[in-house]
Amino acid sequence: MGKCSLGLAGFILFATQVSASDILTADFETGEEGDSITEFHSLKRPENATYSTEVAGPYSGEKVLKIEQKKTEKYFGGKIANVDLGEGKEIWVRWYQFFPEDFAFANGVNGDDLGGAGSIKWLRFQYPGVSERITLLMDATYRCYDPCTDHLNSLVPEKFVGELQGWKERYGSTSAVYIDKENYPLGEWHAMQVYLKLSKGSSDKGDGNGLIRMWMDDKLIAEFQRNTMPVNGGALRSIWLGDYWNGGFPKDQHWFIDHLDVSTEQPVGTDSHGNYFIVPISNAPMPPSSVRLD
Repeated sequence: MGKCSLGLAGFILFATQVSASDILTADFETGEEGDSITEFHSLKRPENATYSTEVAGPYSGEKVLKIEQKKTEKYFGGKIANVDLGEGKEIWVRWYQFFPEDFAFANGVNGDDLGGAGSIKWLRFQYPGVSERITLLMDATYRCYDPCTDHLNSLVPEKFVGELQGWKERYGSTSAVYIDKENYPLGEWHAMQVYLKLSKGSSDKGDGNGLIRMWMDDKLIAEFQRNTMPVNGGALRSIWLGDYWNGGFPKDQHWFIDHLDVSTEQPVGTDSHGNYFIVPISNAPMPPSSVRLD
């Protein structure tokens, strides 16, 4: 299957405020340093998802979400929200993430049939049934083992996997859609956003209008047609930020998340292509991230 990419010269903001997110808005400012966060519906490991002031946020606030993992652990993050969304509904998920410069995307152990792929299943749209889902993966190079440093300065979120969505049967030998790699420096904040138009079919097959878009740092980097519901039906039931690391983490490490928004309401902002999406609170450039020393 060919890769999906968009060559864009830039990005334009037509609004200066994010629209009200009807599902969830979380800035992770409510708790005390080191406490387990309360904004998610449920957590895989509550003790590993805490309020932190170790890094400055991308543009406002004192605290961020810190996710810590021990070597070989697999589960992280948790369920953002329960939903019940069917044919024709739309949903946007936007958040910021910060990976320290020494973060390793390699595999912790040789397992899970992936031979050291080191896949972080970082965003998941869950439908009825354990394996009926659409997952966004962050991948190290295939068969890349610790320390696996060749992931630096390339976009790690590089594929969507439609598990039990019928993608393999509808589109060929794989259930994945690959996204061209982009520059993705570690040690700084990046804004991520994903949009789904829910449908049991897609316009390229003449049986629906399922659509997926993805932005990084407010630039559209992927858009492709796919059925975004199981072909045999089934509403979107929940959304997960973080879930599972194939093969386990390669070492004790951590990363940060801030300003999470989930909405089914049409946002007020548009990108340079006229696509509606959630925009930052301010259209001023994000300040450089800095580690707090006090």
